[in-house]
Amino acid sequence: MTPRQAESGARPILPTERINVRRQLKLLDIVARLSGPEMLPVPLSEAGAGLAVIEAAIKPAQGFMRQNGLLGPSRGTLAITPDGLRLSERRRTDSARARLHLRDLWRSKQGVRLA
Repeated sequence: MTPRQAESGARPILPTERINVRRQLKLLDIVARLSGPEMLPVPLSEAGAGLAVIEAAIKPAQGFMRQNGLLGPSRGTLAITPDGLRLSERRRTDSARARLHLRDLWRSKQGVRLA
Protein backbone atom coordinates (compact mmCIF):
# COMPACT_ATOMS: atom_id res chain seq x y z
CA MET A 1 0.00 0.00 0.00
CA THR A 2 1.31 3.43 -0.87
CA PRO A 3 1.34 6.39 1.57
CA ARG A 4 -1.43 8.00 -0.52
CA GLN A 5 -3.63 4.91 -0.11
CA ALA A 6 -2.92 5.01 3.61
CA GLU A 7 -4.20 8.57 3.86
CA SER A 8 -7.39 7.65 2.01
CA GLY A 9 -8.22 5.16 4.75
CA ALA A 10 -8.46 2.22 2.34
CA ARG A 11 -7.11 -0.24 4.92
CA PRO A 12 -4.67 -0.08 7.81
CA ILE A 13 -0.97 -0.46 7.10
CA LEU A 14 1.04 -2.65 9.42
CA PRO A 15 4.37 -1.21 10.62
CA THR A 16 6.50 -4.00 9.17
CA GLU A 17 6.71 -3.47 5.40
CA ARG A 18 10.48 -3.22 4.97
CA ILE A 19 11.56 -1.92 8.35
CA ASN A 20 10.36 -3.47 11.60
CA VAL A 21 8.51 -1.43 14.23
CA ARG A 22 11.57 -0.75 16.39
CA ARG A 23 13.49 0.62 13.41
CA GLN A 24 10.50 2.65 12.22
CA LEU A 25 10.37 4.33 15.63
CA LYS A 26 14.11 4.92 15.42
CA LEU A 27 13.49 6.50 12.00
CA LEU A 28 10.91 8.78 13.61
CA ASP A 29 13.50 9.76 16.25
CA ILE A 30 16.02 10.54 13.49
CA VAL A 31 13.50 12.70 11.64
CA ALA A 32 12.61 14.51 14.89
CA ARG A 33 16.28 15.21 15.60
CA LEU A 34 17.05 16.38 12.06
CA SER A 35 13.92 18.49 11.70
CA GLY A 36 14.42 20.29 15.01
CA PRO A 37 11.77 22.17 16.99
CA GLU A 38 10.72 23.95 13.77
CA MET A 39 9.65 20.53 12.39
CA LEU A 40 11.40 21.18 9.07
CA PRO A 41 11.03 18.52 6.34
CA VAL A 42 13.94 16.06 6.16
CA PRO A 43 15.05 14.60 2.80
CA LEU A 44 14.47 10.84 2.53
CA SER A 45 18.17 10.33 1.79
CA GLU A 46 19.24 12.04 5.04
CA ALA A 47 16.76 10.07 7.12
CA GLY A 48 17.83 6.85 5.43
CA ALA A 49 21.50 7.62 6.06
CA GLY A 50 20.76 8.08 9.76
CA LEU A 51 19.21 4.61 9.84
CA ALA A 52 21.76 3.10 7.42
CA VAL A 53 19.12 2.04 4.89
CA ILE A 54 18.50 3.06 1.32
CA GLU A 55 15.86 5.60 0.36
CA ALA A 56 13.73 2.87 -1.23
CA ALA A 57 13.30 1.25 2.20
CA ILE A 58 12.12 4.52 3.74
CA LYS A 59 9.27 5.16 1.30
CA PRO A 60 7.04 2.20 2.30
CA ALA A 61 7.92 2.61 5.98
CA GLN A 62 6.48 6.11 6.05
CA GLY A 63 2.98 4.87 5.13
CA PHE A 64 2.33 3.48 8.60
CA MET A 65 3.63 6.61 10.28
CA ARG A 66 1.62 8.91 8.01
CA GLN A 67 -1.52 6.85 8.55
CA ASN A 68 -1.13 7.21 12.31
CA GLY A 69 -0.40 10.93 12.29
CA LEU A 70 3.31 10.74 13.13
CA LEU A 71 4.46 12.08 9.76
CA GLY A 72 2.65 14.46 7.48
CA PRO A 73 2.36 14.39 3.71
CA SER A 74 5.49 15.61 2.00
CA ARG A 75 7.03 14.91 -1.40
CA GLY A 76 10.55 13.46 -1.25
CA THR A 77 10.93 14.38 2.40
CA LEU A 78 9.70 13.30 5.81
CA ALA A 79 7.76 15.92 7.73
CA ILE A 80 7.19 15.18 11.40
CA THR A 81 3.87 16.17 12.96
CA PRO A 82 3.32 17.51 16.48
CA ASP A 83 2.16 14.01 17.54
CA GLY A 84 5.29 12.49 16.00
CA LEU A 85 7.52 14.99 17.76
CA ARG A 86 5.72 14.36 21.06
CA LEU A 87 6.14 10.59 20.67
CA SER A 88 9.85 10.96 19.92
CA GLU A 89 10.34 13.21 22.96
CA ARG A 90 8.47 10.76 25.19
CA ARG A 91 10.52 7.85 23.87
CA ARG A 92 13.64 9.62 25.14
CA THR A 93 12.24 10.42 28.59
CA ASP A 94 9.56 7.87 29.49
CA SER A 95 9.11 4.75 27.36
CA ALA A 96 5.94 3.67 29.19
CA ARG A 97 4.19 6.97 28.45
CA ALA A 98 5.46 6.78 24.87
CA ARG A 99 3.83 3.37 24.41
CA LEU A 100 0.56 4.68 25.84
CA HIS A 101 0.73 7.70 23.53
CA LEU A 102 1.30 5.46 20.51
CA ARG A 103 -1.53 3.14 21.58
CA ASP A 104 -3.91 6.10 21.86
CA LEU A 105 -2.87 7.33 18.41
CA TRP A 106 -3.46 3.90 16.88
CA ARG A 107 -6.86 3.61 18.48
CA SER A 108 -7.95 7.10 17.47
CA LYS A 109 -6.90 6.51 13.85
CA GLN A 110 -8.70 3.16 13.75
CA GLY A 111 -11.88 4.54 15.31
CA VAL A 112 -11.55 2.49 18.51
CA ARG A 113 -13.11 4.16 21.55
CA LEU A 114 -10.84 4.52 24.55
CA ALA A 115 -12.08 3.47 27.94
